[in-house]
Amino acid sequence: MLQYKGLIHFAVSTSSAEEVNLLAEQLRNNGFKVIGEPRFTGDGYPGLDRVHK
Repeated sequence: MLQYKGLIHFAVSTSSAEEVNLLAEQLRNNGFKVIGEPRFTGDGYPGLDRVHK
């Protein structure tokens, strides 16, 4: 089982799914690995899961 150390969860507010996609791209450009692609959560909010440096 792969274990990671560091930040487990953080939340930000965006106004649209497009902003979530832009955030994912910014994270990638800054050297982060986006493991879970942008998606809609079960309650309908755009979200981004599993980001690793």
